[in-house]
Amino acid sequence: MIDVTTPLEVSTLGRFEVRRNRDLLTGGNWSRRKVVDLFKLLLSVEQHRLHREQVQEILWPNSPLEQAANSFGKTLYLLRRAFEPDLPAGKGSSSSYLLLDHDTLMLIPDSLKIDADVFESSTKQLQAKIRSRSGKESDVQNQALLDEFDSVLALYGGDYLA
Repeated sequence: MIDVTTPLEVSTLGRFEVRRNRDLLTGGNWSRRKVVDLFKLLLSVEQHRLHREQVQEILWPNSPLEQAANSFGKTLYLLRRAFEPDLPAGKGSSSSYLLLDHDTLMLIPDSLKIDADVFESSTKQLQAKIRSRSGKESDVQNQALLDEFDSVLALYGGDYLA
């Protein structure tokens, strides 16, 4: 079983990739389009959470409710297995990366390192620093701020989920 302290590394800026223990996820359940679509959907929404009915409406818009619900359940199962192949079977087993609670599906924040989230957080921190400046900073302070700005720009790998 995967150590809970080992986050999934998710690249969404530029090339879309997911790594577990530095190994690129490929093949198996990960090669199924709806599995990847479900994960990308969760990555793209506020707080990485959606109600199961919203997921069903987005991913299976033309399916009857019962069929969409079955498809959701199967796809969620396959996504959990893609992330954690050794996850015990059954309803009692909980994923380190996904949580379905009161019909709301969410990514567990501390279990994933998502480059777009890191970029957004770093940008907001830098923006706050720039806004709090007094205008009387030294050349060394200005250079440090420019270096930090360069570091934040380096985080941007390209278009989101291109």
